[in-house]
Amino acid sequence: MVEPAPASSAPAADPRVIAVFDAMKPYLATTAVVSLLAAPTEVGVPVVRRLLGHSGISTGPHLVSLANAVAGLAVVHAFRRDPARWDRLRHRRVPRWLAVVPVHLLVSPVLAANWERGVVLRGRSPFWGVVSPIGLLHVALTMGTLRRALRARRAGTPVDAAG
Repeated sequence: MVEPAPASSAPAADPRVIAVFDAMKPYLATTAVVSLLAAPTEVGVPVVRRLLGHSGISTGPHLVSLANAVAGLAVVHAFRRDPARWDRLRHRRVPRWLAVVPVHLLVSPVLAANWERGVVLRGRSPFWGVVSPIGLLHVALTMGTLRRALRARRAGTPVDAAG
C-alpha cells in the first residue's frame, strides 16, 4: 500500500499566481452577483413564453443583464484604477437611493422581456434562449485570469488586472 505524502511536502502556491487571482476577484464577483440576480428571469422567460404558446427567443432580458454586468464591471474597474476614490467612499454612510441597484438588477430583465422587437428566431423553441451571456462573460473573465496567471508564472513577475 502506498502512503500519501505528508502535507508539508506539497508545493507552495506561487505568489505571482495568487496576486493575479486576487486582482481579478472583484470582477468575477461582480459578474457572479449580476448573473445570480438575473438568473430567475433568464430561465423563467423561456418557460413562460413556452407556456403561453409563443415561439422565438426573447433577447431583451439577456441584453439588459449583459448591460448591467458591463456597467458593474465598469464601476469595479473605476474603483480598482483609483483606490483613493474607494478609500474616500468606503467609510461614508451608504445613500438610501443606492438600495435601488439590487431592485434594478432584479426588475430590469423582467421589464425587458416584454420587448417584442427583441424576439429572434420566431420559428424556434423559446428554450434556445436559456444560455446566459453573463455566464459566457464570466467564463471569458476566468479564462483571461488563467492566461494572465500562466503568463505571470512564466515571466517571473506579477501581472496586474489590466494587463
